[in-house]
Amino acid sequence: MPRFLGQFLLIFVATLVAGPSPATAATVGWSAPTSVDPTGQLSAVSCVSASFCVAVDNRFAAAGYALAYDGHSWSAPLLIDSTGGFNDVSCPTTSFCAAVTSDGRAYTYDGSSWSAPTSLGTGETLNAVSCTSSAFCLATGSANSSGDVFIYNGTGWSRPPQPNPANVIDDVSCPTSSFCVAADDAGNVLTFDGGSWSAPDAIGDVNSLSCPTTSFCMAITDGAAISFDDGVWSPPTPFALAGGLLRDVSCSSSSFCAAVTSADQALLFDGSGWSGPTRIVAAGDGSTQLSSVSCSGPFCATVDRAGNALVYPVSVPPAASQPIKKPRAASGEPLAPSDFRAVKVTARSITLSWRAPQHGSRPAGYEIAELAPSHPGYARVARLRPNAREYTVRRLRPRTRYRFRIESIGVGARAGRATAVVTATRAPWRARTPRRSALRARAARRGA
Repeated sequence: MPRFLGQFLLIFVATLVAGPSPATAATVGWSAPTSVDPTGQLSAVSCVSASFCVAVDNRFAAAGYALAYDGHSWSAPLLIDSTGGFNDVSCPTTSFCAAVTSDGRAYTYDGSSWSAPTSLGTGETLNAVSCTSSAFCLATGSANSSGDVFIYNGTGWSRPPQPNPANVIDDVSCPTSSFCVAADDAGNVLTFDGGSWSAPDAIGDVNSLSCPTTSFCMAITDGAAISFDDGVWSPPTPFALAGGLLRDVSCSSSSFCAAVTSADQALLFDGSGWSGPTRIVAAGDGSTQLSSVSCSGPFCATVDRAGNALVYPVSVPPAASQPIKKPRAASGEPLAPSDFRAVKVTARSITLSWRAPQHGSRPAGYEIAELAPSHPGYARVARLRPNAREYTVRRLRPRTRYRFRIESIGVGARAGRATAVVTATRAPWRARTPRRSALRARAARRGA
């Protein structure tokens, strides 16, 4: 028995949350969210079948845990990396997985245990990994803002020819060892044939992509999908999302894909079009944030940043729709602060403000965290006193989007969160125009 399958936690149960496409909405849907990693932030999941998935977490980039699904329940989280959180995992079979961390370390799983870490570079951040078998994986990362690519050949990791230009590669998908598609942070996609990279093809900023075959891929941007059919990328198909951004996509074939958003919504693709977004986690307020989805055949699993997991499909009896109720804080826990927003944005700083909770117990303080730009997950920026109502985050980069989260801190617990997205943009430099009084004074001096 695999080492981290030895202890099971909770069993998934059906829910009355609305399902996917209109044809099946009355019979199948997503399971209820099940807390499988209560203290972790699940960052990625990879499913081989409906009876084997592996999920990994990223606990503020300080530790990485792994847990597995056997078709009924999830194992207890097992500590794998004690220095950096996991950013991605890929499992082509039940007896092999590879996972990469935010501090440049790679691990492999052989069906019973995880290997010792392999460091792929000092100062390296590994963003994504895609494996076709136990003899081929391609991992992408960055060091000093320059992209890096690594290959696993079954025995070790090496550095193959690199893409040109060497932009940071945010995601990669490999259906075979001689065909991989990667998306960089400059809005390009590139293909890898096992020995060299193609020229970049500009299709826009891609958050995630999935290629089940060499002739079909699906990519997502913040709010649209772009498909690749037999060598041609389609124009973007925009979505009317009820808040949030598209975060991840997974396709098991050219006729089945699932995508998830940061506002806890899921969408399904049936080969001809996408279903409307369906909220599958009740919060939908940024406190959970679906982070990853993986599909094998008609089965999918998705995980969120609050340690929950859901699977699709499960039986859902027909029922009248019920209004979604906002979660209430448990007795003794403070509610979320309100009106969290950016009140001042400069080229190098963002000032955030908020209002204290109007009801519930008084917070013991607040914690502000930033969504790390190089990998999934929030990293703490500041822990503040209960009377704080404003905080300035400094030393930021111009023309860069930053996402911040605030939490009320109670005694031994945290309550709801609020999220704001702001963009810091350097203002153009302008020469100062002398005031009229100064001009008059200069003229008077010249005439004297």
